[in-house]
Amino acid sequence: MTRAFLRLIRWSMLLVVLTGVAAFAADPLLPNGLVILLRHDTNLPFDGSTCWPRRFGGDMGMPAGKGFTWTALPGGQSPNATPLPQGFVFGLMHTINNKNDGIRVLGKDPSKDGSFSGFNKEFGGDIGAPAGNGFCWYESSGQGFGGDFSIVDRLPKGTILGLVNKVNQSNYKLIYNGKTYDASDVNGPTPPGFARKFGGDMGQPAQKGYYWFEKTDGDLPATPQLSGSVSTTISADKKTVDWTVIVANNGSADAVGPFNVNFGVTSNAGANEGPQINAFKNVQVPAGTIISPGKSFQGQNQLQSAYYTCPGAYWVTVLIDPEQKVTQCDRSHNRYEDKNYCLQP
Repeated sequence: MTRAFLRLIRWSMLLVVLTGVAAFAADPLLPNGLVILLRHDTNLPFDGSTCWPRRFGGDMGMPAGKGFTWTALPGGQSPNATPLPQGFVFGLMHTINNKNDGIRVLGKDPSKDGSFSGFNKEFGGDIGAPAGNGFCWYESSGQGFGGDFSIVDRLPKGTILGLVNKVNQSNYKLIYNGKTYDASDVNGPTPPGFARKFGGDMGQPAQKGYYWFEKTDGDLPATPQLSGSVSTTISADKKTVDWTVIVANNGSADAVGPFNVNFGVTSNAGANEGPQINAFKNVQVPAGTIISPGKSFQGQNQLQSAYYTCPGAYWVTVLIDPEQKVTQCDRSHNRYEDKNYCLQP
């Protein structure tokens, strides 16, 4: 091995883990916290992939780990930057199952705070949950909306409109483009460009529970395309090696922390080449960190290992794990890959 080879491997790319989906047409509207693709494991199973983490809200009466799931757009524009018509859902959460998830809309907690400028507080509940508990969310009120409904064309496919549980929200009505709609009225009209969906509520009779309208056209949000690499720095006395992880975003959308990046160094050096190395590090990309397309994040806590010369092989493993769990989308892309390193003076 030569010094030139050693320099070459110091910036080896190790892993590509998230692949993008179709990008939007020009000028997409992706407000932070907007709810898309609401599903129920029994009544309306999720059969797609957004490459964004899915939230789990459950449903009292369902087996553990089953119930409602949805995607809430991360990053993107502020929810009040472009006022929307009435009825679009933000910050959906279950007061029990999501109480520790930190779900907020412009700093407001849907489970504790009331309506505020531009957003109405809605509570649909969950039959079987203790009184006062269940699903709640904020709905765009239409305040500040200028009346141009073509703005809805810029929202992603799967956007939720007019979510309602008529058992607990008997007085709810959606006023959209001058007409009155009720998603729970299966014989009633549907807003153009939307389809009626039924998720139910396992504590209620058949065909009772949650209904909503879902946008049928447009694209799904573009996603980040993340890659992990490492750089190595050998100490002047050739006793230690510093390993630093870099997370780069090669996609077309912001990557929003937290990300959990694991990497390690192991050696299969034999008895004559020194002791075996097993060193691993967890680098946390903090919550709120935004890695824009074309940008990167360098780990602040690097791993240090003892330096050994060849023969001996060193493997570096990087896993980028959005929100510290592998989502349905990630299972086909998020994987460990080993890179053979041989350090030699």
